[in-house]
Amino acid sequence: MAQWVFKQLKGDRNNLTLDGWDAPFGRPRKEPVVKEGLNIRMSENYYAGSSVPTRHIFGKKYENFEINGRFRDKAPGHGFGYAQKKSKEVKDFTDQQQLCSIIWPGVVHVEGIISNFSTEIESPGEIVWRMTIKIDKDNLNNSSATKSKA
Repeated sequence: MAQWVFKQLKGDRNNLTLDGWDAPFGRPRKEPVVKEGLNIRMSENYYAGSSVPTRHIFGKKYENFEINGRFRDKAPGHGFGYAQKKSKEVKDFTDQQQLCSIIWPGVVHVEGIISNFSTEIESPGEIVWRMTIKIDKDNLNNSSATKSKA
């Protein structure tokens, strides 16, 4: 199964691993696990008498990652209270407000910060989670164009 590793680049340099049943997931042929995108930051001006714009390029900006998953007490190898414990672990990690290296081996290797972590509690042992990551740098695809990965 997929394994995502979040390594803090400063501060206490803690790590967070989401793997197995805890890892982000999509829906086969419906939703990707993560969407990647690259935008060019620019200013565009139209001057009098010209229909051709003048553009000033200021670099690139990566699109945020939106990932989601589920923590379950009933997943293999988990037990009573696991979902709540894992949810608290991710909340505490997010609350440390640190830039991270985020790796899904062979697929994603970026630097960014978790800007949002939210949960939807279906029962004490079933917690759906969503995470937004603001991406600063793509270490795997430095010049990649917009693409999706499933």
